[in-house]
Amino acid sequence: MHIAITNRAAAEKVSALIKTPHAIISITDPDSDLPSFAPNENRLGILSLRFYDLDDISDQMEPKDAVEYLAQFGDGLFKDDQAAQIVEFVEGMKGKVKGILVHCHAGVSRSAAVAAVIELAINGSNERVFQDRRYSPNQYVYRKLLKAWQGKLRG
Repeated sequence: MHIAITNRAAAEKVSALIKTPHAIISITDPDSDLPSFAPNENRLGILSLRFYDLDDISDQMEPKDAVEYLAQFGDGLFKDDQAAQIVEFVEGMKGKVKGILVHCHAGVSRSAAVAAVIELAINGSNERVFQDRRYSPNQYVYRKLLKAWQGKLRG
């Protein structure tokens, strides 16, 4: 399965042009509007998620600072249930789509992390993502999603 990584603006532009069965994983900040994708008869689904490009570093902070950090960003951190949604969405698309387009605002960190796990789980290797200097996968998102996928395989 082909996994494409891009930014929000490019995803909105190319989404109507994809000629093969595909799905989209759309990642935005919690306080951003959802992207607008033109209709495409080849699109079999869109999973829209909202979370910041942040790591939960509260355990590395002084207690007072950790409380403030979590109060400001905690609801917008990537959550276990979002990881599970990605696993279920992708597993549900296997055998139905030729590709998945994953985007976040810049197409560098969150989308790259999600794509790297999908590449590993579906295609057996994520070297393409980690060796490409255009990407800097968010390690918090990567670890949490990988753990969810491994849990699904064991479960």
